[in-house]
Amino acid sequence: MSWRFHARTVREEKSVERTVNDLSHRFLRFKDAYDALVWLLARSCDKLPKQVRRIEGVDYYLYVQARNPLAHSPRIRVLFTYTDDFLDILAVDAG
Repeated sequence: MSWRFHARTVREEKSVERTVNDLSHRFLRFKDAYDALVWLLARSCDKLPKQVRRIEGVDYYLYVQARNPLAHSPRIRVLFTYTDDFLDILAVDAG
């Protein structure tokens, strides 16, 4: 059996860094849940169910990670684009 492993390089907009920092103060386990979500997207964003909208030839994707009351993590919404090599996170929100 051979293992194929591919992870995209993650790039975040500057506003995403600020939002993640703010949300980390608002929600107890936000940072853990967000890091796990980024890990998943970097490896499998092309295989996950997501909403897509094409604007001027660019596909923008929205993925929603469900809230987990047991882990005290909020629902997280991420807007992103991707190629074979990069995952570009454009916006994040939680609630």
